[in-house]
Amino acid sequence: MIEKNDLTQNGSNKAKLLSMVSHEIRTPLHGIIGLTEQLQDTTLTQEQKDLVDNLLRTERILMNLVNDVLDYSKLKDAAFDIKLKPTKIQSVLDDIRFLFMAVANQKGLSLVVHCDVIDKIVKVDELRLKQVLSNLTNNGLKFTDTGGITLVCTQVSGEISGRVRYKFEVIDTGKGIPEEVVNKIFDEYYQTEIGSKKEGTGLGLTISNMILSKMDSTLELTNSDGGQGATFFFFLDLEVAEEVQPEHKERISHHFQNAHALVIDDDAMVQQISSNMLLKEDIKVELASSISEGKEKFRKYHPELVFLDMELEDGTGDQMVQFLRNECFYHGVIICTTASTHSTKDIIAMGFDDILRKPFNRRSMNRVLARLSQKEY
Repeated sequence: MIEKNDLTQNGSNKAKLLSMVSHEIRTPLHGIIGLTEQLQDTTLTQEQKDLVDNLLRTERILMNLVNDVLDYSKLKDAAFDIKLKPTKIQSVLDDIRFLFMAVANQKGLSLVVHCDVIDKIVKVDELRLKQVLSNLTNNGLKFTDTGGITLVCTQVSGEISGRVRYKFEVIDTGKGIPEEVVNKIFDEYYQTEIGSKKEGTGLGLTISNMILSKMDSTLELTNSDGGQGATFFFFLDLEVAEEVQPEHKERISHHFQNAHALVIDDDAMVQQISSNMLLKEDIKVELASSISEGKEKFRKYHPELVFLDMELEDGTGDQMVQFLRNECFYHGVIICTTASTHSTKDIIAMGFDDILRKPFNRRSMNRVLARLSQKEY
């Protein structure tokens, strides 16, 4: 008879293996997505533009699958943080609608947002809220052939001690979920076969529920298996926040304009993508493929910015950080570029100033630079 501890260990080993494989996929996927985005910025015919758009959409679906596995691994290991920031709820729902509108149009489905808190700003982990709503919307679209999907946010309580309760719903007009599988849909890797091919990791609902658990909530279901669709919903008690301040893009280029950056990465494709992004921001770029070459070019060019991969052939990123901080007394910016699952807290503790997780794009790079431009070095 298999002991419970053995089963737990097997589950842990499986999660670690999945995490390791997914991590190895992220770096080449970063290259594919980065090059496709740069191709998107070139002069294209309408037919070429449509092909590139579809390619990028497919790549992002693949990236979402990889992220599912990594998030699942982190949630299992409790290495998953909820980061609250002022967020406009209407903007979150609008972003989900924009993200899935092309898929809905392809299937001839409607995708509607109803929000009675248009101007409300609350403190929430915007990324994780979007992740939950994306999973639910994607499921709804997958199992709906006629009608459509409706995303709803309703305020269900007044303000109490600075907090307000909201109800989020994703309603579809699909075939509903057979009663015999309702209790299974939140199980890990379970994939229902209701009029659809098996797609994805089968972790979407599991991850959504685990994220909501971190937010002191739980995913619930109102279901009809008679062809009337299903409604997934959850409640969040959120702190009321002040107005969101817009980011000033001009501050990014002004602060780092004509700066010198050193990119240390042993992947030539990552070097090319990073270089192209930085050059578009009027930042001069030097490239190195190893720690030894990085040290040589650092001494030669004295860059204001260092973009540093965590895993290199002749050492690790944190070893290079220690060299820069302790031996060179470097007080400039060091940004960790990694496909690893290290927490942001651990990365900062190593001596990095910020982190860019692969695959990253120009927008996420600029967001990090904007953040760092407000610090003094």
